[in-house]
Formats: sequence, structure tokens, C-alpha cells
Amino acid sequence: MNMFLKLKIYLVSIGFYAVVNAQTNSNNVAEYHVNAVNSNYIFYPNDSYFFAGTHRNKIKITQKGVAKKIEVSVNNGKITKLSDSVFVVSVLKPGTAMLSIYELAKDNKKKIVKNKEYSVFDYPNMSINGVKCDSFISKILLAGGIIKAFAEIENKKTYLKVLGFKMEIYNAAKGFSLDSSITDKLTPTMRKYVSSINDGGIFYIREIKYSFPDGTTGIIPMYRVFLVKDDRRPFEFGM
Repeated sequence: MNMFLKLKIYLVSIGFYAVVNAQTNSNNVAEYHVNAVNSNYIFYPNDSYFFAGTHRNKIKITQKGVAKKIEVSVNNGKITKLSDSVFVVSVLKPGTAMLSIYELAKDNKKKIVKNKEYSVFDYPNMSINGVKCDSFISKILLAGGIIKAFAEIENKKTYLKVLGFKMEIYNAAKGFSLDSSITDKLTPTMRKYVSSINDGGIFYIREIKYSFPDGTTGIIPMYRVFLVKDDRRPFEFGM
């Protein structure tokens, strides 16, 4: 006679909860089937990056369907609530940070429903045409922009030579590809891609390499800005 053992296993994973049914067959081999994944929460920006120190990382969290009362917390920092959906996250130091969402029942008991892990970097000392990281920028200003990096050397702001950077480019037919610049400007491929990004979209460049006056080099992990048309801002965000 075939004997079946049915189990429900609740998996807490980075970014989601999943409910899995495990059933052993006649050969005592467990078969796992995912029944549901919690994807009721939408983040803007929908990435996994925070900047450490005094920078105010703003996030907007919206819910699908009927909105529930929530609390949001983060380790390695603190959260300030600006509205029911907008939060400012201050992270103490580079590394990682875990953001957690709790739903509140009528009796105010909390149930954790979402974990999202973030990579945390130092805020980058650089700009594109004077626009700092996590700010708004128009497509025209960005496409023709010059990347500048700087550092405090002997209590003086010193501009550094930018040697190049990388950018991921998405194509609906081909998926993601990597383009590299060996100057302080966007390549023609990068500029073409920028023109295709919708207003409110997010622009990233990574591994920005620079050199100090003494010839030593360094790398800024990433830089992020929000694209707008002219001065219109789809959502009050960034610096």
C-alpha cells in the first residue's frame, strides 16, 4: 500500500514568503511544489540599494488590492515614516541591511509578511553635470553629461580624473547586456538607451573608476538618478 505524508513548510526567504507542499511518494522521494508567493508589496525604487551615513534613502511602498495597516523596520539603521506609503531610511554603515514589513491585525498584533535585503554603499562623491546621486535629472542633461568625481584632500575639495564606468542595458528581445565607457562620458549606446527610458525611470552606472593626483586609483560602486522630462517630478524623491 502506498503511504503518503503531506507537510506544509513555510519558507522565509529574502524578499518573499512561500508556502510549499511536500509529499513523499512510494519511493520515499520528497516532491516539493510552491503554492503561493507573497508579492503584494511594490517598491519604488524597485532595486536593492541604500546609501550609508547621513543620506536620506527614500522608498515608496504600495500594496496591491485593499491596503493593510503596516509597520516597516530595518536593521543597521532607522526608518522615519513620511506618509502611509513613503519612508526615509537612514543606514548606519556600509554592508547589508534587512528591511521588514509587518501587517497589523485589529488587535494590533504584528505579523511579518516581507523581508527585503539591501546592499549598502557609502554615498558616492560624484556627479553628472553637477547632479548628485539620488537626485532628478533630465534625459538631455544626462545624455550629454560629464561625470566628475571628487574627494577632500587636505581639507580641500579636489576633482579626480574619471577613467571609465559600466552600465547595464536592457533590451526586450536580448535581455541585459553590459556596456563600458573608458572616458568620463556616456557612450553612444548608453545615450541611445537613456532616450528610451520612460519618465520616472531610474538610471544606474556602476564601477566608476577614478584616479587621485598621485596616480592611485579607486572605484565608486554605483550611482543612481531618477529621470524626468524638464522639471516635472513624478514623485518627490531623492535629495
